[in-house]
Amino acid sequence: MPKRNYLSVSALKQFAKSPNHYIAYCNRKFEPTPAMAFGSAVHTMILEPDQFDARYVVAPDVDRRTKLGKEKYAEYQSSIGNRESLSQAQMYQLRKTYDAVCGNEDATALLMNCEYELTVDGTLGQVPFKGIVDALNTKSGYAIDVKTCRDASPEQFGRDAYNLGYHLQASAYRLLTGVDRFYWLCVETDEPHNVALYMQSPDAFEKSSMRLLDLIEQWRKWDGSPATYSDEIMLLDYPKWAK
Repeated sequence: MPKRNYLSVSALKQFAKSPNHYIAYCNRKFEPTPAMAFGSAVHTMILEPDQFDARYVVAPDVDRRTKLGKEKYAEYQSSIGNRESLSQAQMYQLRKTYDAVCGNEDATALLMNCEYELTVDGTLGQVPFKGIVDALNTKSGYAIDVKTCRDASPEQFGRDAYNLGYHLQASAYRLLTGVDRFYWLCVETDEPHNVALYMQSPDAFEKSSMRLLDLIEQWRKWDGSPATYSDEIMLLDYPKWAK
């Protein structure tokens, strides 16, 4: 696939690794990981509960080694249609994760009066840009991204937000929508299902916005040719943090 005529945060994060990563991203056949599939189910239950039964179905707890179990499971399979199948254990974990969010007063207050799973587009750095915001409240001036995590602690999520480009996403969506606050609603998928809320700081917004626009400009000037990290032999030294 040639270079696209628009950008998304996901595509730009791949370009930040190397042009070859971007090309592979554009050409790939998307296959969600189990963690991604579970995260999508959490998003649906929290943000679009009226759509959950139309998208997901729970498999019966039957012994498929028996004749009766095989018959019930075959009947279940014939009724799935285009819905995604969840195991009883997955549904239990999903329900506990959902209950944890609903039990957090700050989280539920932020989610009220929002538009959910909203497609946004515009122009950033002279390039058409597209994205999907989990929750947007234009009246109060904020956007929310729901994150399922194994560890939602400030230390771990702070590292993830930097290493995985969450700040780039937050800045892109703030610039596209004009809101002045961006929140991450984090919920742990395992016990004790802690919920943590974070807001992007002014300093993080400024720095990540500069990084975002710089990457967009690099992409805009790129001719679309394959390229790796460097065409030269690179000198490898001890990392700065190593003693």
